[in-house]
Amino acid sequence: DRSYNAPPITEVTGQPASQSPGQFYTASFRSLLPSIGANYEFLTGWHAYANYSRNARPPGYSEFYEVSGNFSLEAGLKPEKTDNYSAGIYFEKGPFEGRISAFDTHYQDYILNLSVSRPGGSGYITQVENVGSAHYSGGALAMTYLITPWLQAFANVGIIKTWIDRFNDGPASYAPNQTQSGGLFANYHGLSSTVSVDHVGQRGYLYIDGDD
Repeated sequence: DRSYNAPPITEVTGQPASQSPGQFYTASFRSLLPSIGANYEFLTGWHAYANYSRNARPPGYSEFYEVSGNFSLEAGLKPEKTDNYSAGIYFEKGPFEGRISAFDTHYQDYILNLSVSRPGGSGYITQVENVGSAHYSGGALAMTYLITPWLQAFANVGIIKTWIDRFNDGPASYAPNQTQSGGLFANYHGLSSTVSVDHVGQRGYLYIDGDD
């Protein structure tokens, strides 16, 4: 539950929009956010789990305003909602611990920056819009091995695919298609330290003209 009650402010000058002195804009958002999960130990030390949850992100204060110039408030911007599904198996066996998981996050009313024509056709501005459905799907594998009571080795691998329905399944911007990391973690008499090697895969970028 979130509410805003504030005057229009332009990001260029930080001052109230010149065409609306004294005008205030009010927006309120309310969402029901259920969640459910289950965990089953099918063998000693081996667990299967599945989870579902719904989340919502209301538009941030700055997202109600166009990024460039003194123009009107964004019209009808709605909260971004997600249905989140995950399932997997994890185990604890002697010095080994591991987890393999899969996930799918389905966005509704995905919030995205678009480039659109200025009123009157004099160039372009960037504004925020709800663009419909988007998807983040993937999986992960994580393993740890306890070398000594104070020293642990770890390795993690993740893959992800993202797409936005409205733009011919183009990728969501800045989400890497894979990640890997591995290293050592030490915790000795309260002093902890980590040494790791990390790799982040290629990130997608989607340039969108909102007039299309």
